[in-house]
Amino acid sequence: MFSESARLHFQTCSDIGGGSRRAIGKLFGKGCWLSDRHVLTALHVWRHISDTYEWPVARRYDGLYKCEIAFEQANADLLILRTVEKLEHAEFSKPFKYPGISANPAFLGKSVGYLATLKVPNGGVTDHHSYFSSACVSMVLKSDSSKAPYLALTGGLIQRGFSGGPVFEENGDIVGVLVQSLRFPLDLENPMLSIATMPIISPTLPHRKEILSALT
Repeated sequence: MFSESARLHFQTCSDIGGGSRRAIGKLFGKGCWLSDRHVLTALHVWRHISDTYEWPVARRYDGLYKCEIAFEQANADLLILRTVEKLEHAEFSKPFKYPGISANPAFLGKSVGYLATLKVPNGGVTDHHSYFSSACVSMVLKSDSSKAPYLALTGGLIQRGFSGGPVFEENGDIVGVLVQSLRFPLDLENPMLSIATMPIISPTLPHRKEILSALT
């Protein structure tokens, strides 16, 4: 179902972080390239480190890039970075195309997929694996006046470092961005015995026009 879209996002998925004159680049979260110059991620991936680093960075198939902010939406925790300068060179396959921003609503029960880097402890070291999961939209989270509504997914894992990763339809178009997780006990009388974790996404549809405008 998601084999072609997962292949697309394997090529366009990015690592996002910060850089300065002292440190070329330190990577903290994920993102997705929407064009040769623009990458979509979660705003908090950069904001959490902006006091430590001078500019955001993003890794692409051909290297590491210093970036600037092209679009941000604080209420939805969305950010688009635009490349400014190449900092390091790499040689990987160029994507055969870039994903679009879906015009379809992410309604309850909708099947989606996402790609991230899963970190697994292994004998004192940590192995990093490219990780795909299919999931479905299962819950709309209540919002207040300061924050757009988020959506919860069931069927996949989430770790620290997944933030900013794209969530996409079967055709590869992006419907949202991973922004946080929701943890809660399944047994309210014995809360420490069974903790569930759900990935939370910020849907891109409410800001689709602004995102597409930032790309042009």
